[in-house]
Amino acid sequence: MSTVKRHAAMFVDVAQHLLERGDGIRFRAEGTSMLPTIQDGDVLTVAAVEPGAIALGDIILYSHRGRPIAHRVAEIRRSPGATRMVFVACGDGKTACDAPIEPRQILGKVISIERCVKPRTRAAVLARVLYLHVARLNVLYRHFVLEICQSIR
Repeated sequence: MSTVKRHAAMFVDVAQHLLERGDGIRFRAEGTSMLPTIQDGDVLTVAAVEPGAIALGDIILYSHRGRPIAHRVAEIRRSPGATRMVFVACGDGKTACDAPIEPRQILGKVISIERCVKPRTRAAVLARVLYLHVARLNVLYRHFVLEICQSIR
């Protein structure tokens, strides 16, 4: 977790820069606050969004104290005359909502979630470990190890 916290502010700065110029971003989600919708390790694609285009139920990426957070919009509060708006977001796996979010904190809207499929059986894990070590093995043994990996699957 220390690596995530150490680089969170840099991620927010780069994401904000890319999204402001119209580029989309992709990154691997970390954490469990959006379970079951977003799992730890899933890849999120985020696009720029105007605050007025955000609807209830959208998943937004925003910055809170220099950390990126992707949560679902649970409420949109508009002041009388619609001169000011704030958003209230909540993780699907949480019972409490986040503090209100100002439009300037919003980086973008999550437009796709790619599920990270992790090996579940011992044989698949063993095959993956062996496969990763193939690159380190002598050329003479590579063929033998690859045959073992394929037979385990």
